Amino acid sequence: MTTTCHRGLGVLILAVIAAVPVTASASGPFGGSGGIPVLTRETIAVIARSRKAVAAYSPTLGKWTRVELEEPLEPNASLTVGNGFAVFQTSKGVYAYSAVTGVWGQLPVSKPVKNQFAIQEQMVVVTDGDSLCVFGRNATEWSAVKLESGEITRP
Repeated sequence: MTTTCHRGLGVLILAVIAAVPVTASASGPFGGSGGIPVLTRETIAVIARSRKAVAAYSPTLGKWTRVELEEPLEPNASLTVGNGFAVFQTSKGVYAYSAVTGVWGQLPVSKPVKNQFAIQEQMVVVTDGDSLCVFGRNATEWSAVKLESGEITRP
């Protein structure tokens, strides 16, 4: 793994070139208040300093996509980027971004727990009670199945 820190134009960029997800705090590793981009080979994402929006960039599509939040993220909120995904969690749910589709998907969760998601090679996975929820690399929305019955509860 190679980690590079650059300071230029007043912005600190933390770049990690690896096949593993990278996480940065909304408060920033150096005590900032957001605005710290998290960069991998497949995407870049940033929590706005206002903590009321998160944006991600897809080099494949050549564009940024932004998700606006009703409430600001908690000061200790984190943003995880890896395998072409950007993921963060709020008190109301989990948000996942796919660099392939350029879409943010929001998954409301019944009982949020810290680090409720896992980034796999082709998908983001969340277990919420009796449901297994997945946001795939080519997804534009979350999909879910009940573990007990096998009932598909989200397309």
